[in-house]
Amino acid sequence: MLRFLYGRPVWFEQMPPTSRRATPEPDRIMRLRTVLDRTGLSRSTIYRKIAEGTFPAQIKISINGAGWRESDLSLWVADPVAWRTERQV
Repeated sequence: MLRFLYGRPVWFEQMPPTSRRATPEPDRIMRLRTVLDRTGLSRSTIYRKIAEGTFPAQIKISINGAGWRESDLSLWVADPVAWRTERQV
């Protein structure tokens, strides 16, 4: 099987074992509707928890857009009671 490594064609069998590993997926940004569906919380509850420091804060992705990192939400969903922002630890 022909693959490209650093822009050059390389046969898959010739590639070293470390380059066969899948690269980690980049952290996706989730918008409010997805966060609401995933957490089951209401919009006002999410913003109240952000103010309390018990929910991940949004990150700015454009002038008018913001979202949440998927990894932060996954950590929160796994254990919402133990999740705290660094400033309150």
